[in-house]
Order: sequence, then structure tokens, then C-alpha cells
Amino acid sequence: MDLFHRISKWSDRVPTPDLVPAYLAKAFRVALSGRPGPVFLELAWDVLCNGVDEDTLQIPKSYRTDARQAPDPRKVDEAMALLESAERPAIIAGSSVYWDGAWDALRRFAETAQIPVYLNGAGRGCLPAGHPLFFQHTRKEALSGADLVFVIGTPFDFRLNYGAEPTFSAESKIVQVDIDPTEVGRNRVVDVGIISDSYSALTAFADAAPKGKRDAFLSGLREREQKRLRDLEAWTKDDNSPIHHYRLAKEMSDVANSAGQDPVFIADGGNWVAMAAKVVELRRPGRWLDPGPLGCLGVGAPFALASKVLHPERTHWIIQGDGSFGLNGFDFETALRFKLPMVCVVGNDAAWGQIRLPQVQMFGEDKSPGTLLAPTRYDKVVEAFGGHGEFVTEPSQIRPALERAVASGTVACVNVMLDPDAPVKAGAMGYAV
Repeated sequence: MDLFHRISKWSDRVPTPDLVPAYLAKAFRVALSGRPGPVFLELAWDVLCNGVDEDTLQIPKSYRTDARQAPDPRKVDEAMALLESAERPAIIAGSSVYWDGAWDALRRFAETAQIPVYLNGAGRGCLPAGHPLFFQHTRKEALSGADLVFVIGTPFDFRLNYGAEPTFSAESKIVQVDIDPTEVGRNRVVDVGIISDSYSALTAFADAAPKGKRDAFLSGLREREQKRLRDLEAWTKDDNSPIHHYRLAKEMSDVANSAGQDPVFIADGGNWVAMAAKVVELRRPGRWLDPGPLGCLGVGAPFALASKVLHPERTHWIIQGDGSFGLNGFDFETALRFKLPMVCVVGNDAAWGQIRLPQVQMFGEDKSPGTLLAPTRYDKVVEAFGGHGEFVTEPSQIRPALERAVASGTVACVNVMLDPDAPVKAGAMGYAV
């Protein structure tokens, strides 16, 4: 229990069997209240094994509330006053937009005020790819050049450079919305701090926002966005072998989003995931699951298992690093046993690429110990469990292999040999945010 104390919202031990319902009720109440987060509940062996008289058992009902927390109207007015005079505003929105079901309110606010939107964490997909106010490849320019930034439900952590330059301008006005009061103003001084859930705050913003007209600002941003996309497109069409990460990501995105599919992407890896995140199209909220800011590798199969049970009608695609496969890859046997079809696309560069490449750049090839992996046939591992396997070494093989994997109707692993130096060639070193 002490082990989990510092990494969970609450941890405790159930002392007797009759108290299991009450402790479980508290566990869910704490986990889902305020800023959602993990809790840990320990059930000792005697508690698990000893019985209790069912007639005396009390099952808690209505043990938590789904009430929202509305923003202070004064602070909403202050935020709208800043927006009234802003010429280059931007929105960066994170996971709470998804958890609070705030994607329609986000869209309405952005459309009313004509503000470009950037998304991170579980917020990905809350404004669909193709929306005229969704931007992905110009975040640095937009945030650093903004005179006003709305930071909605995402902390000023390393993904946002702690709110500091050069990611943000020191002169930028900041409106921060968070359900957790201790997050407001942490790492970065804010001009307007609003304690609220994202849905309530964005709804209030949408209702109060002055109608914006920022054609020149948005068109300039879109031109830079399109240039970045054209640069990426050259790599997505690259026919060289070993295969480029962007080529694989584009093929996977196209197959996954083909007619009749409702894909969920589970991201579990380093460079392969970071680069795929720039290319994969998300069309709906809740379709991107990843290891989060702590980078807990190994979530691929476990997350896919849970999501497939909850949403059997959706197709599930695991963007799997070869290193992370080794952590929980045997859970694909569980998926097969419970007949939960999914497609695991292993980007195989035979290395802990996100560690190896910076070390090589700094110290040389021979000073990067422990970062190389064997070019393992992960497809054969899944085949041994009873699933479907595909091994891909040429770009022309990617799409047919992915299509066969989906058509197999079972757990499939498409093991694709990638160019280990592709991130350097494409200037894509870094972490998925």
C-alpha cells in the first residue's frame, strides 16, 4: 500500500469482507472526483477468502455525484475581455476535455471566436481531423506567437515546456481552466485562473464569446500547416527500404479509417508512436489511448483488452513499439482466449530507438549501451498463441498485410521492419505530446 501512496490519489486496505462494498464505493468516488486519477485498494488474502452473510451486506447506492463545477462568472467576464482585444489567440486543450464530455462545447467556442485549437493527451480527436479550426503541426508557432492562450484542462508540464519560453511568449496573456485549484498558476503565472470542469467553462465561454473574424491570422496559420503536411507527405510516400515510420503510419491510418471502420488507436512506444501521432487521423473523441505523460510503456495490449470489451463494435489498432511489446506482449494470448480481435502494428527498428538515437548523436554509436534489440519476429509470437501474423519488409507489402490482418477477424500482429534512422532523417526526434 505504501508503494502506491505517492502515485495514486488514494490508497487503502480493506480490513474485513463486509466492508468491501463501502471501500469500493470510496475508491470509485475518489478516482472520478475532481481531476480523475488512479486509486489503489489492497485486499488481503483473508479478506478475499472469508465469506460474509449476504443478508447483512449493505451495497452503497448514489455514492458519488456527477455534478459539474461552474466557473466564477467574474472570471469568465475577465477572460472574454482579454479575448475581445486579442488578435492572435490560441487554444491548447487536454485530457479533461474528453473526460468532461466537452468536445461540442470546445467546438462551439472555437467556431464562435474563430480560435485555432491544438490538442494533447486524451483530448486528441475532440476536434476531428479536417475541421477548419483544428491544427496539429504549427503548435510552436501558434503558442509562441499568441497574444492570448486558453489552456484548458492540461497542466503546464514538460509537454508544454512548463509554460516557459520559447513554447510560450513571456508577453502572452494566459487563461487557465482546471478542476484542480492547485494546478492553476503552477509553473506559469496566469492572467485569469478559472476553477471549473472543462464542459462548464467551455460552455460559458461559447455563450459569452464575442464573434471573431480572424481570416488573415487563420489563413496564415493554415498555410504553414499545409507546408508542414507537404513535407510530411514526401515521407508518407517514401518507397525505400527499410520502411519509413511516416509511410507505415499513413498506410495504417488510411486502412483503419476506411469505410465502415470506427478505429481506436492505442499508442505504446517511443519514436514510432511520436511519429505516428503526427500522421494518424482521429475523427472522434476517445479514440486515442496512450501511456500518458509518465510514459508507462506496456499499455498496448492491456488498454486494448479493456477498450475492446467496452466497445466490441470498434476496431482496435495498437501502435506498438518493439521494445514495449516485450513488456506485456503475452497479453495478446488473453485477447485470443477471450475472442477479442485487434490489430497490433509493431514498428520494429530493433532498438530502444527513442533512447538510442539521442545517445548516438551525443556520444557515438559505440557509446550507446543496452539500446539495441534483436530483430524479433513478433508476428511469430502472436501466431504461436493462435493468432494471425504478417511480416513486412517492403513498403508495397504494408497495405495488403494490414487489410489481411483486419479481415482475419482475430488477434493479428503486423510486424514491420522500420528504418532505425528515420526519425533523424525526418527531423522528428522527440516525444509524443
